[in-house]
Amino acid sequence: MRFRGLDLNLLVALDVMMRERNITRASEKLNLSQAATSNALSRLREYFDDELLVRVGRRMVLTDRARALQAELEEVLRRIETGVITAPDAPPQQLKRRIVVATADAIATDLLARLTARLAVEAPGIQLVIRPLGSNPDQVLERGGVDLLVIPVQFASANQPKAILYEESFRVLACRDGIWGDTDLAADGYLQASHVIVEIGPEQKVPVDRAIIEKAHGRLNATVSVPSQMTVILPH
Repeated sequence: MRFRGLDLNLLVALDVMMRERNITRASEKLNLSQAATSNALSRLREYFDDELLVRVGRRMVLTDRARALQAELEEVLRRIETGVITAPDAPPQQLKRRIVVATADAIATDLLARLTARLAVEAPGIQLVIRPLGSNPDQVLERGGVDLLVIPVQFASANQPKAILYEESFRVLACRDGIWGDTDLAADGYLQASHVIVEIGPEQKVPVDRAIIEKAHGRLNATVSVPSQMTVILPH
């Protein structure tokens, strides 16, 4: 089917190619030959008058035009899938869709352990995709780049519907023979203690647990900053 000169089937191919960024893997997902997938990319390049995906070394990267298209295309296909293709009253066992969830690593580990086994039994047609939280997760959700955010309620947008998924609490472990081993550690004492903090990546993203503590009580006394949790637990 064509719409304003564009074969709409090509949009599905473009969505897969932008996600996979690899012609071989995209061909497998689309159940097409590599030649057919390459031909689809050529037709898309001609229609949009843009390369869309370009090879840099051994990988393919999106052009600016492709990045602008990606979020919009994901939203369009998601709306078609949920609002047109999927029957609103279909039982979970009959659902066939991809659900994208953005969350932190620690939450993802717990979420996957609880959810995957249940989905395999109750909704085997669901493909669960876990993505890391970006700089502006609310904007990604609003654009349709993800279907769900699983984040601490303190950081949830007031503009989005939300529900409590589960609750957990923090515990502090201290060496019995150390300076904190035989005392009640109140919030002020915890903040004033010397901390090794984790700041992830070039954007120096703050882990969720530290963000919650600082939002509730104030900044930690950070004496050492490291790039990953693994660095913290290495022997010194």
